[in-house]
Amino acid sequence: MSNFDRATSRCVRLTLLAGCLLGACFAQSTPPTPTMMPLPTTVEYKPGRLAVTPAFSVAFRGPVDARLSDGLARLLQRVQERSGLTFAHLPAGGFALAPDAAGASLVIECADPGAAVPVLGEDESYTLDISSTQAVLRASTGLGVLRGYATLQQLLQPDPGGWSWPAVTIRDQPRFPGVA
Repeated sequence: MSNFDRATSRCVRLTLLAGCLLGACFAQSTPPTPTMMPLPTTVEYKPGRLAVTPAFSVAFRGPVDARLSDGLARLLQRVQERSGLTFAHLPAGGFALAPDAAGASLVIECADPGAAVPVLGEDESYTLDISSTQAVLRASTGLGVLRGYATLQQLLQPDPGGWSWPAVTIRDQPRFPGVA
């Protein structure tokens, strides 16, 4: 092989190596594509994940009504069915809640549960902040909390460490208020 062929071969190999390294760096910095429907107003992914394990716990801050409790029971039931995990239950059969929000995996903050039946124009907005230690769902009404439950259900994903929610901040509100 001539010196020219060796130099060309070496140049090609270095170019390929640089391309692979650049591609790996770019792939790591590209945020994941959200797979939620409908797509929330803003989605900001962060590094990390919140592990969902049998020790997963939930606490409420603020008023709680049957609609919020029943919606939470549906969310936890669906997470159990999808993941194969079993969460703590009360002797009567419902899901056990954490005694305080500080140690809970999921904290639900609702300013006002709202009407028992949704009304036209009711605030459906919510904010969901998930870190590697805790998820906090905030809404001014129960309807916003229910919308947040639906987002949590869609975000649940398997990974090599088990089941988790990605670390993310989501802010959502209806794009067309008053349209059912």
